[in-house]
Amino acid sequence: MSKKSFLHPIPLSDLPWDSENAEASLQTVRSHVVADAESALGWYEAARQPKKRFGLLIRGSGVVLLAIAGLLPLIAQLVDARWPGTKEAATPYHINPLFASFAIGLAAALVGFDRWFGLSSGWMRYITTSLSIRSALQAFEMDWTCARAALRGVPPTPEQVDGMLTRCKEFAAKLNSLVTDETNTWVQEFQASLKQVDEALKVAQDDARQRAEALKTAQDAEKAAAEKQAEARKPGAINLTLTNRDKLAGNWKVQVDSAPALEFSGASAALSPVEPGLRTVRVFGIAGGKLWQEEKAVTVAAGTVLPETFTV
Repeated sequence: MSKKSFLHPIPLSDLPWDSENAEASLQTVRSHVVADAESALGWYEAARQPKKRFGLLIRGSGVVLLAIAGLLPLIAQLVDARWPGTKEAATPYHINPLFASFAIGLAAALVGFDRWFGLSSGWMRYITTSLSIRSALQAFEMDWTCARAALRGVPPTPEQVDGMLTRCKEFAAKLNSLVTDETNTWVQEFQASLKQVDEALKVAQDDARQRAEALKTAQDAEKAAAEKQAEARKPGAINLTLTNRDKLAGNWKVQVDSAPALEFSGASAALSPVEPGLRTVRVFGIAGGKLWQEEKAVTVAAGTVLPETFTV
């Protein structure tokens, strides 16, 4: 029977059970259940081959990658070694140790692929189910042969017909039970894989959210620090008032630190911008035909106007 008939079994038609046709009907029932078992065996035998090939390939590749990951640090040290007593490298090649991490990550991805598609586990399930079906089929065939031998060539009695039909029914139920158990195992494995994927996605989402929040916090802190630094560097101003201005002849001058002196004619001067911090302010002019000057150390706060008075 084909794979399609295993998945979609052909029902038995009405059979005659009179004394003349009972034996032939029994053979028809027996052939039917045996064909179902052989179809199931053929399906599992054919279905397990691709899983076996890909499962072995993926798992083998994972083992090789893990071995490479373990050897790469040793190889990197060997190729980066120096000649004794010199600074010259023994070889011009260099191996980045990140390749070991890449190999481990790739091996983990292959194992995850195998688990998700159930290649290795499906192969094992199919082997186990095939062996169980084969064992049940052999037991049924031997049991049927013993029942046939007990007839001694005589047509079966109604009680014997019932017994042999019961054997066919039990074997069919056993076959369905084996297939159902294998299917349920597959469902459980698939649900477990879905759960693992969901949990991994949730962890990844939580990690991404935490990293985004940490990045935002860092950016906010950096922005606040930059604003604070900008505020601290914001220039201030000095509103200077000169008392007894009338004692000075002509204009007078003001110098902040080593900057060029500024000349004023009135009794006040607005100095802006002025770098915040401790500043030296000098005021000088001509009073009574002589040079008059005064110097003060003042502290200019960022972004503020400092009132200061000088007296001639």
